[in-house]
Amino acid sequence: MKYFDHNRPDIHYSTGDQVIKRISINRSKLAMLYSNAMTVIKEMHPNYFIQDPTEQKIYQVHVSQLRSISSDRFDIEEEVKNLCDIIKCATDFIFDTESAIHSHIPALIQVLIVQEDQKLLLVLLIETTHLPDISSLRFREIQKLFQYLFRTGTNLYSWGSLEDELTRFQIYQLFSVPVPARIFNVQYIFTKWFNEYINKKSNDNNSNTTDNDDSVIINAPEIDSELFLPPIMMNHLKVINNELWSLQDAIAYIFYKHLLKRETLRSWYLPKNQITEFQPKILSIDRSNYP
Repeated sequence: MKYFDHNRPDIHYSTGDQVIKRISINRSKLAMLYSNAMTVIKEMHPNYFIQDPTEQKIYQVHVSQLRSISSDRFDIEEEVKNLCDIIKCATDFIFDTESAIHSHIPALIQVLIVQEDQKLLLVLLIETTHLPDISSLRFREIQKLFQYLFRTGTNLYSWGSLEDELTRFQIYQLFSVPVPARIFNVQYIFTKWFNEYINKKSNDNNSNTTDNDDSVIINAPEIDSELFLPPIMMNHLKVINNELWSLQDAIAYIFYKHLLKRETLRSWYLPKNQITEFQPKILSIDRSNYP
């Protein structure tokens, strides 16, 4: 692994070096983010061939578009500034949080930034047990990022009560609850919608009516041995027991897919030397502790 001053004009890489590639997100604002880690497989300076180990794709990239991986010297201020520029242009954000599987320490905030005019989906991962020192400039920049996320006029979506989830993360002093943004509990909305949809569908079938403006199609069959119960019966049990739908049940009955929880059940609260296996796909607030 190579460490260097990024402003030097004579940067060279060697075969086998780990690098990250710049990704242009919004050309009008010149916002730049970086890819996941890639490996240099061929040198033709100033151009290099690099390979994505996840997708096995090979890219030919000019040296100016590359950066060496060095978590201790990564320009976190520049990354957060670019993220703030992107967030200020967006209004819709999907949230989820995770805690360590054994200690239950609040450890990870995940934010999907919804951009209508962009094909690339940006997922922001903030590992709260590896934040910079609270008195540092870097910590204040991350606080500012949350101010933009939670500003008046933004819409925050989550499966379950986001207020309850965010409250647990107040110990890190990144933000305070309640937030000015509008919060939507999609789990509650889905439960109400599914009950109305099932009842409307049943009434339409009984009256042989084909006039239905609802464009959502439930792919799960009326009776299937792989499903625990047919949709109408499952919904009835939810209603009489006053239960909300779990995300796994909702995915199974709407999309006929099984959603694995395995990847979320991890020891997210890990020492610095044990987290190298978790490579962020697009971007992540740095995992290192800063002085």
